[in-house]
Amino acid sequence: MHVVHELDRRFEFPDRVSLVDGGSIGVHMMGTIAGAEQVVAIDIVRSGVAAGTICRLEDQQIIDHMERVDHVLQEAFIECLMHCRLLDRAPRAVMLGIEPDDAETLTCSLTPVLAAKTEEMIGMVLAELDALEIEYREKDS
Repeated sequence: MHVVHELDRRFEFPDRVSLVDGGSIGVHMMGTIAGAEQVVAIDIVRSGVAAGTICRLEDQQIIDHMERVDHVLQEAFIECLMHCRLLDRAPRAVMLGIEPDDAETLTCSLTPVLAAKTEEMIGMVLAELDALEIEYREKDS
């Protein structure tokens, strides 16, 4: 959610781009996801690698991750993608994930390891938008 809020604070996007903090709405994102051509999701992804390691999963890799899903909210997102497939309305999906150093403590604040990776994650989201030829601009300070 921190990356999404920071993108919203710092950049202007065209109307066809929606920044959604899906943290607490889970399966209720179905309409948003089913209506999209492209989804870029950002979340923690536990893979057993070093804390702060960033991964990029696409389409089927995200679905395959269901076998080792990290938390209920991510499970709801993956289920939305699977339902979209059943309805033949599946967007192209990318998940940018980061290995947490503490996934047990329930908090809305970032650990220092994740905070240090925020700019890199923002850069990766912007690179996804660049690849899709979506224009955006930095807001005036």
